[in-house]
Amino acid sequence: MRFPTARDCLRIRGAERDILHDFDRRLREAILRTGLEASNRDVDDNEFGKACVTVMMTVAADLALASSESPAEIDAGHFANAATDALAWAGSRLAGRQKSGKSRGLLTPQSLIFRRAFRKSKDRLQ
Repeated sequence: MRFPTARDCLRIRGAERDILHDFDRRLREAILRTGLEASNRDVDDNEFGKACVTVMMTVAADLALASSESPAEIDAGHFANAATDALAWAGSRLAGRQKSGKSRGLLTPQSLIFRRAFRKSKDRLQ
């Protein structure tokens, strides 16, 4: 099984592109909400981020198996290729945001600073 690359997904047009874009937005919002809940419960940011990656990978594996006509033909190499592409894509986006001074996402330095500041101010109020 070959997963589309990030560039392949960017080339998708029409309703499928709109749906994928909406899915991306909803997934990021769910991660952010979960991250805020974790912050409220004083969960370690780094460990939480790593665990989120693992959870998302297991969900992706379940989806890949469910959507494949031949689940037995899916192996870890398919995920390694997709993960390598995704990491390169995310790295290039991060580099672009750092150059422009913009950064977004759950576990960026700016969001971690915000979360820690939020936690400290919450602690002061209690």
